[in-house]
Amino acid sequence: MRPRPLILADRAAPVLTALVLCAMMAFGTLDTLRPAAAEPYFARVAAAIDATPNKIGDFVGGDVPVTPSAIQLLRPNRLLQRGYIDPWTGRGLTLLVVHCGNVRDMGGHYPPNCYPAHGWTMESQEETVVRVGGVEAPARLYTFSQREGAVETRMHVLNFFVLPSREPAVVGDIRAVDAASGSHRAAGLGAGQVQLVAFDRSLLQDPDIVGEFMRAIEPAVTEISKGPTSE
Repeated sequence: MRPRPLILADRAAPVLTALVLCAMMAFGTLDTLRPAAAEPYFARVAAAIDATPNKIGDFVGGDVPVTPSAIQLLRPNRLLQRGYIDPWTGRGLTLLVVHCGNVRDMGGHYPPNCYPAHGWTMESQEETVVRVGGVEAPARLYTFSQREGAVETRMHVLNFFVLPSREPAVVGDIRAVDAASGSHRAAGLGAGQVQLVAFDRSLLQDPDIVGEFMRAIEPAVTEISKGPTSE
């Protein structure tokens, strides 16, 4: 019997719940200035994230629902959480694509802040690159571990941010996100973040697999990076 995509989603749910809770903790009260043109822009970004395919290469996805209370507190423009599994091999990973209306919210999604706050120990981080939109962009690959009794679990996270109306739009360093949050108007344009999470590190080091996922989310990354345009 082939494994079902939702098996991975069930396993990933606690990890994704922790990520959402981190974002909830980071939600601030600072006001931002959202340009009038941002409303249709936010709608385009949401539609692009919603269009992320359920099948990417050999991987078939199953959505991981977010609780209504988390959505109410986080208030993302759009949040996609989906576990993907290769039914032939049983190997799987989780894709998270989130766009927040306030750049400052991204601090709570930053893996070195988020996962250790929920019991994970960061073992390592390294700079890497992803190819999105035909160009190479910086990203970070993190390794976390968690021990329960005699059982130790390792989790690997490929992470990058997407900022609107700037070059480069795709950044791997939180400092670029912090810089954007310094302006009320820039903060009000929001920001995106992409994470690929796997318990098998080799999945995130396979250029073919990562490339397939980058091509699948390219429309969403491109839409976020455009920023508001004159309607």
